Amino acid sequence: MLMTWPDIVPVRNMSNPPRETACMIRRFLITVLFVMLNLMPTAVPTAHSAPLLMVSNGMSLDAAVRQARQQTGGRILSAETVQRNGKRLHRIKVLLPDGTVRIMTFNAG
Repeated sequence: MLMTWPDIVPVRNMSNPPRETACMIRRFLITVLFVMLNLMPTAVPTAHSAPLLMVSNGMSLDAAVRQARQQTGGRILSAETVQRNGKRLHRIKVLLPDGTVRIMTFNAG
């Protein structure tokens, strides 16, 4: 005689689970919540994600690019001069050897 799934495993009405089952489910959900909260990345910016402002008494864009390349050992992705809060800044995007991108900012004078 071949037994099918409903014959092997008795099905209980779970619309009103017993008290122990409800406590187990609650404990399981709380544990899952704590694990998920611990696995979430924090909102604290890392050194690679925050723009880095290099203070100097003004420099050319080429000099800023050279300095960014020397400091990081990375590959320059883009370089531009921008105006921010009334100041001229050189904004340089660098691909670091570990594969992350860093945006460096130098005072353009």
